[in-house]
Amino acid sequence: MDQACDNNTDYVDFNVNLDDETAMALPCNYIGGVTALLKYSLSAFDTQVRSGTWTLSITDHDPTDVGSLTGWGLQVCSTTITPVTFPFTGDSNWNVASNWANNAIPPANLPANGAIDINPAGTGQCIMNIPVQHILTRAKFTVKAGKMIVIPGSIIIQ
Repeated sequence: MDQACDNNTDYVDFNVNLDDETAMALPCNYIGGVTALLKYSLSAFDTQVRSGTWTLSITDHDPTDVGSLTGWGLQVCSTTITPVTFPFTGDSNWNVASNWANNAIPPANLPANGAIDINPAGTGQCIMNIPVQHILTRAKFTVKAGKMIVIPGSIIIQ
């Protein structure tokens, strides 16, 4: 929330819940207790691990402002995400839809709930003829035993 309501000095209680799924914009003159849409999307956190240490950082760049943080909280809401698997069952190039089950080529950034299974037909091979593939944290990339993948470019596994 960088400079939200920057020219407003009439805050009594800045009590707000931020939620991507609401239509209400952040009001700048209120006494609190609302749920508002932030101008920046919170969806970047959708694939992040919930456990661990979360840090709240607060900086006020105006030395004439006064105020204090009296409390804050974090509520992580989630739904069960069905894993998406992309089985390579053909022979030859990665970017040929017919080499993938259901003609579905994996996205360039395989999400945390995704999986790629390399299992070329017969003695075939999978040739990763795309510039870069990103396998994000908690995604799965499997090459079946006895099968082959050729990577002439780059692959990033985080």
